[in-house]
Amino acid sequence: MPEEKVVLAERYVLESPIARGGMGTVWNAKDDVLARPVAVKVLNHDLADDEAFVARFRREALAAARLSHPHIVAIYDTGSETDADGTSRYFIVMEHCGGGTLAQTQRMDQERIADIGIDICSALGHAHRHEIIHRDVKPANILYTPEGNLKVGDFGIAKAAFSDNEITTTGVILGTVTYISPEQANGEEPDARSDLYSLGVVLFELLTGRPPFAADSQIAVAMKHIREAPPDPRSIRAGISKDLSAVVMKSLAKDRDDRFGSAEEFADALRSPRRGDTAVMRRPAIPSRTVTPTPAPAPANAGAKRSLGDHSDYRWLIPLLLVAAVATALALVLPRVLDSTDEPGGGGNNGGTSGTTRVEVSAPSDFDPDGGDGEHPELTADTVDGDIATSWTTSNYNDKLSLTKSGVGLLFDLGEATEISALEVTGDTGSFEIRAGDSAPTAAADLEVVESEEQASGTTELSFDPITARYWLVWITDLPGGGGGRATIAEVRFLGP
Repeated sequence: MPEEKVVLAERYVLESPIARGGMGTVWNAKDDVLARPVAVKVLNHDLADDEAFVARFRREALAAARLSHPHIVAIYDTGSETDADGTSRYFIVMEHCGGGTLAQTQRMDQERIADIGIDICSALGHAHRHEIIHRDVKPANILYTPEGNLKVGDFGIAKAAFSDNEITTTGVILGTVTYISPEQANGEEPDARSDLYSLGVVLFELLTGRPPFAADSQIAVAMKHIREAPPDPRSIRAGISKDLSAVVMKSLAKDRDDRFGSAEEFADALRSPRRGDTAVMRRPAIPSRTVTPTPAPAPANAGAKRSLGDHSDYRWLIPLLLVAAVATALALVLPRVLDSTDEPGGGGNNGGTSGTTRVEVSAPSDFDPDGGDGEHPELTADTVDGDIATSWTTSNYNDKLSLTKSGVGLLFDLGEATEISALEVTGDTGSFEIRAGDSAPTAAADLEVVESEEQASGTTELSFDPITARYWLVWITDLPGGGGGRATIAEVRFLGP
């Protein structure tokens, strides 16, 4: 016999759970009165027993219900029910989005990321003008409709979870400390700029594939928000726009006075790179001036014949002589440099090892021997296309990789045994090994470890005594930061002796 469905307020039929969290469970539901789908958040019983929390919950829900904006999840109703055993059940009825959340979104281009930021700024700005601070901006609270429209949910609800500004009041606050502002982590009252900081963390993660701070505990992450400067996104993932990176870094300033003053200002900065207007990020330009030269008066002894020892009028020859000397040096040295370098940037650590030649390779295959849905096989060719703006990423993991798998990676088949003396790996790779062998592997252990690197980011060059092998594996054993998230590889270059 099917289980009887729960009906709240004699109209909202709970059908299936969407998500569970520290505050409660969100349900797919149906409004029998208006015959439309809705989402219903039902508070956990332990919170329902807290009278002070319930009062805050009602107050903030009513305030958020007054918000009407195309990028804000609408709140329709709130109420309570008493079960047969006398247990109170508090709930809030919201617009049903049904298109998933930003936390479930795969890789996207920078222009799309900027557009997402602009839409969220629009929602935050509307709420801020109504004196409502979100306090918990994070990917899980950014939802999509089936048509792809973005909506920000849970406005003001996080405030109900605070008591005397303690960030550890509930598991919800600790659970989202990844996106919390320094002032919230420090127990201070947040304002509109606190929401903008959290949005900056969201955009940072979308751009790089990882949040700016990670640690073994939530408290350690909170302390990093307070004390440590975030890394520049461009130091983690190649190809990120300098202007967009600067916008995100400004939003992550420790002092809220150094951030954008409003959501509208933040949105304008996100639009600026595409307009060619980056005044938010650059120093003011020095105004150009037109100077009309005034002829210098002729010296009194202009007509006098100079002695051979007077060189004052020949000083202009010195710059010309220096230029001629530099040109001569370049003419002698440049051909030798060009003859000894096969690849652009050769001789430097980031552009190729001196005295080596690049070995052309075909697109690798994703290597996921411990099972799963694959590791984005459609993106593997991006690692050998010569373009650091494109990249392959692993799947997004909620926990440390070793808790789920021994590793994941990219397997290169060189077609025949080939002598290799160095590899260059560019990306936000985390910890990885280079393995090689003559037979196609079914597990990483089938290949021998050649070299390894801990928590690599940017371009990592691994040189070793020449090894001849057909199969080469870039084997990722730990994600960037040592926790959850994903690893990114933009380019892999094979170099022979």
